Amino acid sequence: MIRILILDDDSHGGTELADDLRQRQFDVRTARSTSLDRIVSSLTSPWDTWRPGAILIDPDGHPERLAVLRAATEAVLVAVSHSGLDRDIIPALSQGADGYLIKPVSAAVVTAWLGSALRHRPGPESATRVIGGLRVEPAQRTVTLDGRGLLLTRTEFDLLACLSERPGRVYPWAGLSRRVGRDLATIAAILYRVRTKLGESARRPGYLYTVRGRGVRLCAPE
Repeated sequence: MIRILILDDDSHGGTELADDLRQRQFDVRTARSTSLDRIVSSLTSPWDTWRPGAILIDPDGHPERLAVLRAATEAVLVAVSHSGLDRDIIPALSQGADGYLIKPVSAAVVTAWLGSALRHRPGPESATRVIGGLRVEPAQRTVTLDGRGLLLTRTEFDLLACLSERPGRVYPWAGLSRRVGRDLATIAAILYRVRTKLGESARRPGYLYTVRGRGVRLCAPE
């Protein structure tokens, strides 16, 4: 069962869509878009076990809300708005939305869209990922750096594979903890070991950049 979080200041529209989605056997929660700080705190807390697989949010003229959510969660992120104008659609997609739906939107359309989005999302066994001189092959569980194979433990590989799914974007600490199956302190220790094997450090990053209070970003050296 997919968990869906609907963030919409239009309580009537959000509630109606939520009820229709529940009829389709989705686990749905609703909140106001203006409660974003509280929502992000919940999404990044290791003690909150309810994690949405998809978030529907009305940006309401504030596309930066999407960037905040994108940094906090791995969930499919969908902007849902009354506006069909380029000036609203383009910023929403640029700020991290995976898709854009125009209101009024039915539960049937949301269901079909999410099904398609989730089918095409990269998984742990997806194709080879190349970031600069770093080559990650999830199917073979191998990593090479400038043509040289790296000897990684299982958790070190899992961490690097997670980060390589979204190169250039911040992967939240809580998301890494869930995916690797270790607490945040252990994730920090694993990150230290991976950096050492890549020949870098937190002070002198090459591929792995820590974003204070948010997570880790993997990107090619400049």
